[in-house]
Amino acid sequence: MSKILKSVGKKQNNEKNDVEIIQSLLNTHISHGKLAMQNIDALTEDGRYGNNTNKAINAFQLRMFVRPDGIISPTGPTLVELNKAPTFPDFGAVHAITLLGLHKGPPKTSGMNSIPSDLWSTALTKLASQSNNSLIDKPEIVTLIDFRLPKTKRRLWVVDLKRNVIEFNVVVSHGSGSRLKKTRRKDDPRFGNKKGSNKSSLGCYATLYTRKAKAGSKNKSKSRIALVVEGLEETNSAARRRGILFHGAHYVSSTRAGNSQGCFATEQTVNDKLVPFIKSGSFVCAYG
Repeated sequence: MSKILKSVGKKQNNEKNDVEIIQSLLNTHISHGKLAMQNIDALTEDGRYGNNTNKAINAFQLRMFVRPDGIISPTGPTLVELNKAPTFPDFGAVHAITLLGLHKGPPKTSGMNSIPSDLWSTALTKLASQSNNSLIDKPEIVTLIDFRLPKTKRRLWVVDLKRNVIEFNVVVSHGSGSRLKKTRRKDDPRFGNKKGSNKSSLGCYATLYTRKAKAGSKNKSKSRIALVVEGLEETNSAARRRGILFHGAHYVSSTRAGNSQGCFATEQTVNDKLVPFIKSGSFVCAYG
């Protein structure tokens, strides 16, 4: 196991030998395609801490499905993960699971609403296109959201593709900027990707790490579990910068959802079960 004497990262000691060790470990994972979808190129192993090394550290921590802090300490979890031998992503597994799902069609589970066939085929086709994305670590878990349906309907489904069952079918909010309005201008699309628009963003996402958030809470002194997501398309590429989350909300019940600021808000008791189930590398498709 490679060891460092002092921390490496932003505003850390960044001793030359320590940085060189980290660069070498990062390059091992980069060469195995672990950071390919995050546009991280091989590092020059010169022991100099700079922007490229900083980006690679943050990208690796994101791939660990933890909130990146950009710091690698001598006894921290990032160094432990870096020392683990990487394996090439199993690209075939994603293709196999999507082909099987497309062949079988959407599952039918007692008590759950049916998944629209066009949503199903679109989502699985998009999942297949992400077969080389190392952020999709659990391709068998797929969350589908149909924003064409009104917010009184259970329009969010979570499917276990391996078991061919619907695990969740619940009401979910859309952003206040994505409300259906008769007066909406032609140059003001319902969905968007801009910060401050309060719009929902269509497209596919990877679920990342959990954190505490006050979003959706009546009592702003209380934080509850929330899930950070990464947008994987141009239509939702700003999702993480916008702070788009899966979170619980007091304005969502089992029969109706209020409007969020663009987040996927569900009933609080539902969110407390949903987030642990879909976190850390599952696939999400928002359709509309």
